[in-house]
Amino acid sequence: MANHNAKGWRRIVKAFGYSMKGFKACWELEEAFRQEVIVLVPLIPIGILLGSTPSERAMLVGSLLMVPIVELLNSAIEANVDRVGLERHELSKGMEVQPHEPERAGLTASNATHQYAWLKSAEKPFWSAIRG
Repeated sequence: MANHNAKGWRRIVKAFGYSMKGFKACWELEEAFRQEVIVLVPLIPIGILLGSTPSERAMLVGSLLMVPIVELLNSAIEANVDRVGLERHELSKGMEVQPHEPERAGLTASNATHQYAWLKSAEKPFWSAIRG
């Protein structure tokens, strides 16, 4: 991020390059991110096929995409926390949990969100199939 004064298209191109470096680093260093992306590959088309309306398709696919997004944010926070250190500090007082626990809670919440969306969209076809 050497040139903070870039403007217009140059700034957009540089930001895109930094984003791609971040994706590459996360892919190489974070097994959880790789697993989530591999699972997404077949689930995104399935979500598009299962959704009966455009908004339902958007909900199914969007809820899936939240998981790796939260994983990227989690990885960034972990890298910074690990870089700073795990010792207690006066500025951190009042934080009675380990630094990584809130991040893991965020990942759990994003997983629960997409699971709920998928279960709710499968509910009607499931009961229709059961009733015949």
